[in-house]
Amino acid sequence: MRKTICIFLASMAFASMDAQTNPQAGYIITLGNDTVYGTVDYRTDAKNARSCLFRADGEQTFREYMLQDIRGYRLQGQGVFYVTRSFPVEGETKTFFAEYLLKGGVSLYRHRENETDYYYFVDENGNVYTLKETGVEYMMGTHRLSLTGNYVMRNFGSFGFRAPMFTVNIGFVM
Repeated sequence: MRKTICIFLASMAFASMDAQTNPQAGYIITLGNDTVYGTVDYRTDAKNARSCLFRADGEQTFREYMLQDIRGYRLQGQGVFYVTRSFPVEGETKTFFAEYLLKGGVSLYRHRENETDYYYFVDENGNVYTLKETGVEYMMGTHRLSLTGNYVMRNFGSFGFRAPMFTVNIGFVM
């Protein structure tokens, strides 16, 4: 009897851990480019890349949105933004919600899979450059891209700004 109770309690603990949510104010972007405000369940990188659990304002339950259902979603307070993108992962093109880190002449996305962080630089022409190794540099026209430690750098010289996950320096490599 004691063994049965212990097993039951342990299974309840695991079930409750799986059912835990991390609700954050946010919104989804529909396929028609409409913005619907509500609450996003901010989960692990792997789960966030596959789907979005979202509860619209005034609703009682979360609904799971898959890649084909929405264009993306965002957490308002933290600025975390996911968009549907297709990028190469280990030689295979995969579609997932990529974390959109920087929009500009060269935009930056991040995706985590199998304990590896992939950083995707996309230039104005849609060319994609993938970085996942530290200490490796790539040339993108006149831009030198490198990944060092926990920071991605777009190294151009003189002026730059810092964001929580990466450093971007703006200028030109001569």
